[in-house]
Amino acid sequence: MDNDGQLLGRMEQGISDLWASPAARGDGGGDDEAFTIVRLPSHVHAQNKSLYEPRVVSVGPYDLGSGSTRAMQGHKWRFLRDFLLQNAGDGGGGGGGGGHLDACLREARAVEARARRCYGEPLEMGSDEFVQMVNQIPFFVVAKLFNLAGGGGGAAAMGDDDDDAVDQRLLDLIYKFFSLHEPLCQVPAPSQLTVHHLLHLQYQRMVMPPERRSTTSRLSSRQSASPCNKYSIAGGATAATPLAIPCVTELQEFGVAFREKASPVSQFDVTFRGGTMEIPRLALSSGARILLANLLALEQTTGDWEGEGIVTSYLVLMNALVNTGADVAVLQRRGVLDNMLSNEEAAAAFFNRFGGCALFDPRGHHYARLFADANEYRNHRWNRYIAVLKRDHLRTPCSIISLLAAATLLCISVMSAGFIICHYRHACS
Repeated sequence: MDNDGQLLGRMEQGISDLWASPAARGDGGGDDEAFTIVRLPSHVHAQNKSLYEPRVVSVGPYDLGSGSTRAMQGHKWRFLRDFLLQNAGDGGGGGGGGGHLDACLREARAVEARARRCYGEPLEMGSDEFVQMVNQIPFFVVAKLFNLAGGGGGAAAMGDDDDDAVDQRLLDLIYKFFSLHEPLCQVPAPSQLTVHHLLHLQYQRMVMPPERRSTTSRLSSRQSASPCNKYSIAGGATAATPLAIPCVTELQEFGVAFREKASPVSQFDVTFRGGTMEIPRLALSSGARILLANLLALEQTTGDWEGEGIVTSYLVLMNALVNTGADVAVLQRRGVLDNMLSNEEAAAAFFNRFGGCALFDPRGHHYARLFADANEYRNHRWNRYIAVLKRDHLRTPCSIISLLAAATLLCISVMSAGFIICHYRHACS
């Protein structure tokens, strides 16, 4: 019985550790707050390394100084030197900015425990190595360094766990930088919000509508341990929501028109009305692929937030619409897609890979109503007749000429019959 009691205790501890913060697993003290930075599952990372691994500079502990980013480590010291010289001001310490460096080091050391708790797993880094590395994630580190550099005013100290306010001047600086490289439509910039890291900020800027943003929203990865994230029912989803729609070329046969949306609320503002599907223009470049893949990864690894899985739903929609390069070509002609990849097949492969492998709950499908309306339009009897006519009789010039000839002969026959009937009635009278 004693052995059973010990075994029971170990099993209960193992279950408890699933929901514990890194602090509870030995990364330092502090409150049991939700972690916000997680590592991708290995099988997802292995399939798409080029989209998830840094190519020039590593940020954070997961890819620190690895692969092609190793050469940038020396440049980081030069950037640090320039930063210290530019902001030496009141720091003393001579021309090298030593006093300012000491202030940055003290602040980073003060928040080491809190920064470690933001990661979803224990970090095999010593205290000195971690403090030397931390400068961009979590986001409150960026905010504090911005204040120390003299750019901010009034934002919370990095060690204050209860106040994550972000100075608007820092947001403006980040927005200005991102606006030069962003391939997706942007929603209006928020004035106040809670930011956990730069990807989270990108998500709130590009995906989450302003009315759903909250200064107290928490991005939590605790509930992502289950493979089925719990989305709220949105977009008119019901138990009978269709799980698929025909591809672009097939929908065209049924009379569906595709058009670029003139004034979209966001990149994901796709609508279907009266047989016309309006989609915001997407410039599909290498940068857009990386951004969409990482926004999807953020949704797939988090479960307690207000995004409603919009990126997941968008890629599921595009995966349904785009099967082959022919579908991509149609969207390009309609001004919906600017394909900057090598060819149409590469664009189709991207949507098929990510839209097909995303964990997806149809009850929370953001485009549930669109799927239902598109299928209803396709199944309408008159639209089906038109599709059969186009497919069987209007596919080639010869078939069109044959159909016109048959219609002409039919008209001549009807007119001849009419003349005969009229002549017969006139003779009888």
